[in-house]
Amino acid sequence: MSDATFDPKFYPCCAFTLSPLQDGQPYHVTPGDSGGPTAWGITEETYARHLGHVPTAADWQKLTPEVASTIYHSDYWLPIQGDIIPFGIDLMVFDHGVTAGTVTTIKLLQDVMRVASDGVIGPQTTSAIYALAGVDQHTFIGKLAWRQESYYRSLNDFASFGNGWLARLDRRAVAAVDILTRHAAVS
Repeated sequence: MSDATFDPKFYPCCAFTLSPLQDGQPYHVTPGDSGGPTAWGITEETYARHLGHVPTAADWQKLTPEVASTIYHSDYWLPIQGDIIPFGIDLMVFDHGVTAGTVTTIKLLQDVMRVASDGVIGPQTTSAIYALAGVDQHTFIGKLAWRQESYYRSLNDFASFGNGWLARLDRRAVAAVDILTRHAAVS
């Protein structure tokens, strides 16, 4: 990743998402994937929004992990306000947002926190996020993982892609607990 001015909490979350196990690989097309062509987990629609046009073959060659990390930061980390979400939970919300969209992942976070589920991080959600410091965050990660699994199972193409989504969710939950544990050890 580049040395842009990213919140330090962003780096482990982005590294997880850019991992080859999570779809972090150069340009490819997965048959049946409604997201279309992808590189480093960035869909054609997302990349086109940044370019201002449908990506050409030359554009896809220019989509490096460094460029992808900048897109992840602007399109996923900032909308979820990852800098204020506790360690570990930030990965759960960020990486799920990459697969499901930021509005969806914020709504699921809000559901688990039991605040109005509108997909926007406003004052009520921000207060609830700050209150997470006082809860058992291992348990919270488990509840969020369960809610994300329920979401994936509700999708029409779960039969085609569900095993992959659930495997990624399992890796995400393990990595989230690892981030939480490592942070607690240095705090």
